[in-house]
Amino acid sequence: AKRLGCYVDKGSDRDLPVLHHSSSTTPESCVSRCKSQNYKYAASNWCLCGNSYGKHGKASDSDCKMACGGDSSKTCGGAYRNEVYPTGFVPGQ
Repeated sequence: AKRLGCYVDKGSDRDLPVLHHSSSTTPESCVSRCKSQNYKYAASNWCLCGNSYGKHGKASDSDCKMACGGDSSKTCGGAYRNEVYPTGFVPGQ
């Protein structure tokens, strides 16, 4: 999955609104879960899905260095930081 960047999240006002919390998340598992539910974007860390991202702004890439629960060799965001990926979902297909 091609990473779009590291973005700010807020606990009370999530950047991507649909939360699928999983402690064993990987970027790939989150992307496939969000795509299967017809969302355009996925954010790894807690696995968030949505059709837009970035409303709180971009964060430094160094803020997104937390190891993924499902694969510690990959990074999954950080504290109130999301790594955002496109799911590849195209409406109407």
